[in-house]
Amino acid sequence: MADFFGKFKRKTRGSSSGSSDNDSYSTREKRFCESLAEDIIPTEEDDEIALALDMSSEVASTLHQVLEKLKIMEKKVDGVLEKVTGLECTMKTVQEDISTLKGRTSEIEKTVKDMDDGLNFMNSEVENLKCKVESTERETKFLKERLLYQEVYNRRENLRFIGIPENEGVNEENTSETVYHFMERELNIEGARHIEFQRVHRIGVKKPGNSRPIIARFLKYPDRERVFKRALERRGHINVKIYSDLPREIQEGRKKQWPILKRAREEGKSAFFSKKEPDKLFIEGRLSTT
Repeated sequence: MADFFGKFKRKTRGSSSGSSDNDSYSTREKRFCESLAEDIIPTEEDDEIALALDMSSEVASTLHQVLEKLKIMEKKVDGVLEKVTGLECTMKTVQEDISTLKGRTSEIEKTVKDMDDGLNFMNSEVENLKCKVESTERETKFLKERLLYQEVYNRRENLRFIGIPENEGVNEENTSETVYHFMERELNIEGARHIEFQRVHRIGVKKPGNSRPIIARFLKYPDRERVFKRALERRGHINVKIYSDLPREIQEGRKKQWPILKRAREEGKSAFFSKKEPDKLFIEGRLSTT
């Protein structure tokens, strides 16, 4: 633009040097051209404007580049936002799963608590049942002992004779006569025939070469005691053993305690089995617990 105004100015000045064409211009036209030339001549302000325009062009280019970079950044930001959105969705899903797990955990905890309560109740019931069973066992043992001792009492008139020979050729033995004969000849009891029996019989299966035991039930208990006392006195002189007729449980219990009784008597101590409770051994008046 400055070159244009320079050329235009030089051309105007040249035309005033005497061109034939310019001579035909009127004075008024000359003045107009001069005034126009003066108006078109560039000034410092025009240079600043041109510089500003150049700077504006550079700024526009820079802005364009900035905008391009911003677009790229915007795309990246959009990608980041998409990822963030995806993460948010994932976090939301995780939170939902956590909430679900919390709910299930609460249900499981409630179930476990119910089970614990149930187990505690069952344990309590089991303990109660144990107490009842123990109590029942004690009562059963007590009743069993009472029944056993009642059976002992019912057999108190009985004596068991072991070793009295049995006649094999006789089909029906008179066991009462056999016992009378033994009391007269072996025990030397005076007036043996005056002793009355309720029943006398052998027990067990008859076997050749073996003599079955005899159980004699006396009518009177004093007669039974007299015969038993005499049998103890004649223990070393006869081959027949005479015992009280006791239940098998009592016999087994006394058999286990017999070595203790024998040792106590060898030591000079008083040792005996109770009459009412014949499975209980007393040494020096005290119940033996060994």
